[in-house]
Amino acid sequence: MAVTTNIIAQENNNNKNLILTLDQCIEMTLKNNVSRSISNSAIKAAEAQLKQAKSGYYPVVDITTGYSVTSNDMNYIQPEMSIEIPPINFGTFSLAPGSINVPSQNIKMSDMQTVTANLEVLFPLYTGGKISSYVSQAEASIEIAKSNSRGNDQQIIFETKKMYYATMLASKLEEIANEAYERLNSTLQVTEATYKNGSGKVTKSDYLKNKMFAETIKSIWIQISGEKKNALAALAHALGLDWKTQVQISETDFHIINETNNLEELINLAVSHNALFSKVANGLKIYESKIDLAKSDLYPSVALFGGYRKLFNSYDYGIMTKENKSVWNVGVGLQMNIFNGFKTLGMIDEAKANLDMISGQKELLTEGISLKVQYLFNKNKTAKEKEGVCKEAMQAAIDDKELVEKAYFSDLMELKDFIQAQITESLMKAQYLTSKYEWVLSQAEMQSVIASDNL
Repeated sequence: MAVTTNIIAQENNNNKNLILTLDQCIEMTLKNNVSRSISNSAIKAAEAQLKQAKSGYYPVVDITTGYSVTSNDMNYIQPEMSIEIPPINFGTFSLAPGSINVPSQNIKMSDMQTVTANLEVLFPLYTGGKISSYVSQAEASIEIAKSNSRGNDQQIIFETKKMYYATMLASKLEEIANEAYERLNSTLQVTEATYKNGSGKVTKSDYLKNKMFAETIKSIWIQISGEKKNALAALAHALGLDWKTQVQISETDFHIINETNNLEELINLAVSHNALFSKVANGLKIYESKIDLAKSDLYPSVALFGGYRKLFNSYDYGIMTKENKSVWNVGVGLQMNIFNGFKTLGMIDEAKANLDMISGQKELLTEGISLKVQYLFNKNKTAKEKEGVCKEAMQAAIDDKELVEKAYFSDLMELKDFIQAQITESLMKAQYLTSKYEWVLSQAEMQSVIASDNL
């Protein structure tokens, strides 16, 4: 919270010179990185798919309405017919009416205009595992999207640390180069004065060599200064800031972490926390669910259905009677595949083969991550040992420079020895800082692999 508040305070003051810590840079990069918004969209899409899959547990209710006009009233033609009347016996005599001819009739069935409203309900009672399989796949897809997001965040954090530490290294090397130049320039002024006074202690060759070294160090200083500006510009771009904003880093030393010497522990952390393993584990769940989905075709699907129909027509006779205008129905339906040319068996075999393939990839991934952790573990140990050696060498160079400096001003050492001692000290300081940078960068890469801020 304090990190965010500090950043907001600087931005609200229209400050175009932001001074940021590593944690602030990481927070801003995570906030503004485009790939992170893409990952969040992928998670939302997977969650939406889960909603679609779960919809199978609920009834489907549809309402449809329609208005229709026919060119004529619906009618029914009753064809001409002859009705035979049997003889009537009155006891003493009989009456034979004969047949009666009924002419054809045009019977109206409904008016031309009709409004129809239908309500239909379908509720699955049993699907052989189809719905639960879709839900399981959707849930696993969400976890895969989240794993992708976590992996992307870890990569963003690592790249931010890399840029921040590179900027810090450039700043420190710039200070060393500046210090070296100032010292050589001061020595040059003394050399020039001694040479021009003609004391004989310093020759023209000594003076020119001193000047050559001073100008060389100055060129290195200028180059490092340019690299620092480029590193700061790259960091500002990664933070999502415009080119007008000047970024400065507030920290002056690298973050060295108390690391563990237990390789097995690091490998177990990587296997349990790395986003790739989570993706593979959920991929296995998806193909297990696909096997269940394929097997569901071997079982029947049972559903409860019902409906209600309402007709609006001004005619009340023919087919537009009161009973026909308002009708409801309810029933149970069953569907079962009897034979589909062995398609279902093929789908089951395919899903099982894909499951075996993902299982094999998981074993390969375990081996690959274990090898990566082992490589970084050894690299980290080497970087740590190198940092210790370089520190000792730097201290020896500092002590040597001080002794040579005293000896030079006591006329016990020559100018070239004094210049050499100064340059060696600067080189050892630069080498020490570079070794420290390599160490902390190795730790940051290990953190990224095991997805943890602590080793």
